[in-house]
Amino acid sequence: MECNKDEAVRARRLGEQYLTKNDFSKALNLFMKSKRLYPTDGIDDLISTVEQQQHHHQQQYNSTDQQQPQQQQTEQQYNNNSSSTQSNFNDNVQQPHASIVSPQQQQQQPPPTPFEFQ
Repeated sequence: MECNKDEAVRARRLGEQYLTKNDFSKALNLFMKSKRLYPTDGIDDLISTVEQQQHHHQQQYNSTDQQQPQQQQTEQQYNNNSSSTQSNFNDNVQQPHASIVSPQQQQQQPPPTPFEFQ
């Protein structure tokens, strides 16, 4: 039984570390393991505290999930507006180098005269 007590204390300490990091599921698992190995004073209080905090955290997470669809719609509207602006901007941009000739521009240019080859 004494070796279980050492492991139970170790699991409890690890659970407390996870609790400070707000990792409630790992903390709860370690507190439950500690209780199974060797029930110590206050372990039931820690378990109920973690369950309450986990429930509270889950409620906050769910309330932010309900706000996200509206935020996603706003982002989509912004992206749609910015993409149309971007395409209008690209239409007005000139080619940076005159030496680059597109196939349409090649068809528009007259053929070179024989004197231009020399």
